[in-house]
Amino acid sequence: HPEQVASALEDPRPGLLERRGVLYPAVGVVVALGLALRAIQYAADRSLWFDESMLALNVLHRSAAGLTETLDYAQAAPLGFLELEKLATHAFGDSELALRALPLLCGLASVPLFAALALRLLRPATALLATLVFACAAGPVYYASEVKQYSGDVAVAIALTLLAVLFLDGSLSGRAQIVASLA
Repeated sequence: HPEQVASALEDPRPGLLERRGVLYPAVGVVVALGLALRAIQYAADRSLWFDESMLALNVLHRSAAGLTETLDYAQAAPLGFLELEKLATHAFGDSELALRALPLLCGLASVPLFAALALRLLRPATALLATLVFACAAGPVYYASEVKQYSGDVAVAIALTLLAVLFLDGSLSGRAQIVASLA
């Protein structure tokens, strides 16, 4: 009967994941998993590999001003990343964990940022799945513990995309729109 099919399609009851009391805790668990995976990778405290060590030598043996010049050992990285790495070594010492603190913070920030973006753009079940894939993806987990700028690139790209989405859908106040435009 066509009437029964039409009424079934228009069922106003939300699906299980469309209920905020289920969706948000589920996303929270997935975000916590992503944070834990990144923290575990960082805590493993593996030795620097060749490319990381070449970048670390630049950070450790140059002044902050010296990092604005062409780097040794065929290395390249954004100046902001290099200066924040230098700051981390002043604050926490020159250990491998200190050098990896900034990438870890960026990697950790990227997980809830991704979840917020997914929840804004996707249907609930798809947002949860996308967040799970991102939280567990080998690349972002690994790069959160590498002395390279990649986890920062990911965090900034996600943050700017989320900011653009919020800007375009009118969710930002006037002052926040100015900040979003500058970003």
